[in-house]
Amino acid sequence: MRRSLVLLALATFLLPPGRAAAAACPPSQAQLVGFNSLFTVPGATFDTTLTVPGYGALGGAGFDLVAGTLSMWRAVGGVNWTRVIATDAYDVIGVAPGTPVALTALLDVSGLLTSPGCGGSGCGGWFQASITQGPANASLQQTFADAFAGGDVDVSQTLALPITITAGMPVTLQFEEAVFIPAGGNAGGSGHGTIRFAGLPGGVAVVSCRGYGVAATPARASSWGRLKAVYR
Repeated sequence: MRRSLVLLALATFLLPPGRAAAAACPPSQAQLVGFNSLFTVPGATFDTTLTVPGYGALGGAGFDLVAGTLSMWRAVGGVNWTRVIATDAYDVIGVAPGTPVALTALLDVSGLLTSPGCGGSGCGGWFQASITQGPANASLQQTFADAFAGGDVDVSQTLALPITITAGMPVTLQFEEAVFIPAGGNAGGSGHGTIRFAGLPGGVAVVSCRGYGVAATPARASSWGRLKAVYR
C-alpha cells in the first residue's frame, strides 16, 4: 500500500502542466523496484529516487537527453525490474534534406551488480543495456547474468548499433539500462550510460527532438525547430 501511494505521487510529479509543449517528441519510460510495469516519462530530463517510509531509498532512475546521459540504481533486495528507457527522435544536419547518412549509435555503459551473497542457482540477478531502433531485430542488446556467491560484477562496456538517418526524417532510438532481481534474489546494481554517435561525415552533426546536439551547432533555430515540425 505504501509503495502504491508513492507511485501515485510520483506519477503526479511526472506530469506537470508546463510540459505540454514537448508532447510531440517521443516519451521515455522508467520502472522502479517493487512495481510491475513501466511508467511514461515526458520531457528531456528526469531524475527521481523511490523512498518508502520504514525502508529508506530503494532505487532511482534518470536521464538527460540534451546531455545524452541516463542512469539507474537499486539497493540490495526487492524483486522485479529497475530500469530506464531514454527515448528520442534523432536527425542529421549539415547535408541536404533527403540525404541518407550512415553512422553508428553508441551507448557507453558503466555499472555493476552487487550482492552480499545468496544461495542457489539464479539467486543473483542481471544487468541489461540496449540500443533499439524499430522492431526488436534492429536492436543490439547485451545481458549479464550470474548466481552470486557475494561480491561485485563489473558490467561496463560500449554497445554499438549501425543505423542510417535520412536528413529531415527523424529516427527514434531507445537507450535502456536495467537491473532485474528474481524472487529469492539478494542483489542490487547500478548503471550509467552516455549516448554518442560515431562515423559521421565531416560537417554533419546529430540533433534530436529533445535538444541533443543543438547547443553545439550554430543552426539551432532551424535544426531543432525543423526536427520538431517533422516529428509532429
